[in-house]
Amino acid sequence: MRRPWKEYVAPNGKKYYYNTETKETQWDKPVFQPQQKNVNQQSSGDLQGSSLSSKVDFPVYVIPLSNDWKLVIWSNGSKFYIDPLGKSHTELNDSDSLELLDYINRDKLILLVGFARGYVSSNIDPNIIYDQILEEIEQTKQDLQGDKDNTLDSDNNNSGSQDTKEVEEHVKEEDLEQQRQLISDLNEVDESSNIARDTNNKNEFIKLFDGFNLDKYSTWRIEMKKIESQPSFFLIENDNEREQLFEAWCSNSKTAEVVDNENVSESDSSVEESDEEELEPTKYHYLSHIISKGDIASDTIYQDIRTQNKVLFKEFKIKEFVPSRKEQEQFTSQLLFYYKKFDVKERTKLFVDLLNSNRVQLTQSLQTSLELNNKVQLPSETQFQTLLEENDSFEIETTLLKLEQLISTQGLLDKLTAEPTYYVIGIKDKTIELFNFLNHLVNVSK
Repeated sequence: MRRPWKEYVAPNGKKYYYNTETKETQWDKPVFQPQQKNVNQQSSGDLQGSSLSSKVDFPVYVIPLSNDWKLVIWSNGSKFYIDPLGKSHTELNDSDSLELLDYINRDKLILLVGFARGYVSSNIDPNIIYDQILEEIEQTKQDLQGDKDNTLDSDNNNSGSQDTKEVEEHVKEEDLEQQRQLISDLNEVDESSNIARDTNNKNEFIKLFDGFNLDKYSTWRIEMKKIESQPSFFLIENDNEREQLFEAWCSNSKTAEVVDNENVSESDSSVEESDEEELEPTKYHYLSHIISKGDIASDTIYQDIRTQNKVLFKEFKIKEFVPSRKEQEQFTSQLLFYYKKFDVKERTKLFVDLLNSNRVQLTQSLQTSLELNNKVQLPSETQFQTLLEENDSFEIETTLLKLEQLISTQGLLDKLTAEPTYYVIGIKDKTIELFNFLNHLVNVSK
């Protein structure tokens, strides 16, 4: 019975085997089987279990050329050529094969290199492209052979013309040079395609940040959990690179917000100069925010929080708000106690209990602020609901600072922020609870 396997030698000197019927390739010497499975149709599980490990480069496509030469495309996108004796070469040293390649669709060859590297397209089947190239090769061989036969007949009829022969030899040499240039161009396009693919992968990965509304004030360890099940997440293989892209996105997003706010501010000031006081966060505002976003376990300590969030510590200028490292550690330890002992519902109750214990002073402070300050007012319920639906972290934080300004008279805010339970929930949850509480006080007083 016919054996379809043929033995070849790779550029590294190692032998591999190619099935001329199924186009399958493998390192191990094959044992004859009645039916073979096409390597291009194997599942990823089959490939991992085969002799060609996905972690090792291996031949993916074999394209027959002229005079028993073959073009082999590897899984890393590299190409080499097999001569009739089975030896491998980095250069194609067959004029007929060079001429043949000149007629083959270049875009399809480039696509095939991409597929070999692992490129996946939802609307292009690599097997179809491969089959089309094989058909094109066979048809072109026949066409070229027909042209040669016609040329031979013509040469016999015009054998006396030496000038014609010289012209034909010159044209043939130019054609060979064009074929060599094609091979060189393919290599250059491979490199360009690789760069373009990396750029495209990064862009698709970054789209996840906006698509899933990641929090630009949070940490990668927290936010990555929202997108790690998405296929585009794995377009970037290295997690350090993923984190760097996330941090760059956070930085760019915050810069864009600042620019937008400055533009709005400049636009407003051109109509009416504003003397509104700058909103100042409380002393532990940013440190508590970082802790609320941390990956907290039963054995988490201050040093863990600092190590996990060193970028945020620098970005939020924690040292300017809490200069003493000892004080940072003391506050963090207090807050970690609540995060370890209570869930978010219980911590929210602790915050509301703190507000209730200061209800009388809160009512007085709120009334005084609303009467004296026309620039900072309590949002309406509709406005606040819209704010939550838009889920803009910057606007939510700004709203919290405005609410805190409304209760800052008579030293009340200082009294509240001296209690650790004022910081036991994150910025968004605190904004919601504080608004609901103050809004209730206003409605009751009407």
